[in-house]
Amino acid sequence: MAFLIVNGEKVELKDALHWSSVSDAHPFLEATVERTVLHQYAHKQGHSVTAEEVQAESDRTRFAMGLSDPDETKHWLKRQRLTTEEFAAACAHAVLRNKVRASISDQALENHYAENPDQFTEVDIYIIRQRNAKKLHQLSERLRDGKANFHLEAISQSEDPETALHGGYLGRMRRDEVPEELAIAVFSVDAGDIIGPIADQDGSLLILVKGWRLLPFDDVRDEIRDIVFGELISDLTKVAVISLPS
Repeated sequence: MAFLIVNGEKVELKDALHWSSVSDAHPFLEATVERTVLHQYAHKQGHSVTAEEVQAESDRTRFAMGLSDPDETKHWLKRQRLTTEEFAAACAHAVLRNKVRASISDQALENHYAENPDQFTEVDIYIIRQRNAKKLHQLSERLRDGKANFHLEAISQSEDPETALHGGYLGRMRRDEVPEELAIAVFSVDAGDIIGPIADQDGSLLILVKGWRLLPFDDVRDEIRDIVFGELISDLTKVAVISLPS
């Protein structure tokens, strides 16, 4: 029974349910549209799935789920109300997804890396936290004038016990790991610059930014592939013509 039409193609409810049977990170309808446009794109690109590939993916999936024993697998399928063929259909979808992801060109990955350096840059962040904003402001002036050492002042004056022990060291972070309200400031200054004082829920902060490092492309290649693949599926979904059968 067709319950959805995507780009003029009818989507059978049983197929959508099979694709969704193992795991589903998105609402069912949204996930079904994404999976349908993935299938359409894969077939246009000439991708297909062999029985051997489905078997290998089935074995990998069962192992990841702790279903190495055939009897355990049968019991799991029964609890999920799935037949062996329906489980294979879900695995076939996973194979197709992986093929599309793997087919993204190195050039596309390199372009994303070059165009989004902030996503792959790490910075070392040090902080001094105090509840007395006026005192912290005075300290910030001394630090900026070179009359005090940030790390020594963090040890002696910071009211953040965990970072104070390490000269104020908060950690090595990437942009998505820095609180949103601080990320713009942190990633728009030069190494060695001091930001603040900035008010937060525990008082006020001075932030020292050091150790800028752009991660090597090879270290983030798989991450970029996931990002570009996600953007591909998102773009296909946005332009998909979706309707419900009358």
